[in-house]
Amino acid sequence: MKNDYWERCSAWWLGSRDKPFEYTHHALLLVGIGLHLVAAVFNLALETAEANYAISMLLLVPLYLFFWYQSRWCGRFQIMAVAFNSLFVLFNLPLNWFFNGGSAGPTLMFYLIGLVYITVVLRSLGRVQRALQLLFLSVPVLLLLVEQQYPTWVYPYPNEQVRQWDLVFSYFVTVVCVLILVNNYGRRYQLERDRATALAEQLRLLAERDTLTGLFNRRAMEQSYQVWQGQPFCVALMDLDHFKRLNDTFGHAYGDEVLKRFAELAQKVATPLQAVAGRHGGEEFVLLLYRDWETMRTIVTGK
Repeated sequence: MKNDYWERCSAWWLGSRDKPFEYTHHALLLVGIGLHLVAAVFNLALETAEANYAISMLLLVPLYLFFWYQSRWCGRFQIMAVAFNSLFVLFNLPLNWFFNGGSAGPTLMFYLIGLVYITVVLRSLGRVQRALQLLFLSVPVLLLLVEQQYPTWVYPYPNEQVRQWDLVFSYFVTVVCVLILVNNYGRRYQLERDRATALAEQLRLLAERDTLTGLFNRRAMEQSYQVWQGQPFCVALMDLDHFKRLNDTFGHAYGDEVLKRFAELAQKVATPLQAVAGRHGGEEFVLLLYRDWETMRTIVTGK
């Protein structure tokens, strides 16, 4: 019961796990909202950044909630994912760079998370994905060059201990985000594997089953015969008399219905006897029974 409750909660907040990319996007958005709140308090408490930066992080929370709502409940996953990543790479992370230690701070780790996120979650966007990847690769280089030219633009850490605490906190943030990405990418792999297994089973059934009656086809019956050779079994051959006349008189659709009804009867007979029912071709049907005829007669007659 407790697991069902958590499943319902996660489905409400994150969507269906059968859509792992959307599920991952929603999870990271909500985690990002929580981390923005925690980081704002963290920065204010330890003075790892200016107060204005902490306030700007708090102001981003309603915007991220808007992205989540539009993606989760309005069916705008792709456009909201692009908007979120564009804001993240062009505004949020540069702001974090200049107000949180620059190259000495954790921003490069966040750029790495963003790059992995885009590579995993936005695979279906083609050129848009590649453009975002290019941004996540090039913007840190530009920030490094700007920092070299204008080092005073970067807010320094008050001391080395504060810097270490900030890096530790950012490391755990990175680990959480990577675990979410890896877990849900594994979910996608599992879904693809299950889908491939189901398709393989459908192909196997199509290769073995008669499309009209659903019984085993001639090829499958011959394979069963090859497997059973050397063991006691018996074969019952059945043929519908005057089927051609019935087909010519009432039409092929009526004839097909007769074949399907007879196939149902053959399967009902085969099931309790642990036999295999098949269509040999046309109006001809076969029962393969695992036991010899004397044993079968005893089972059927009870004598």
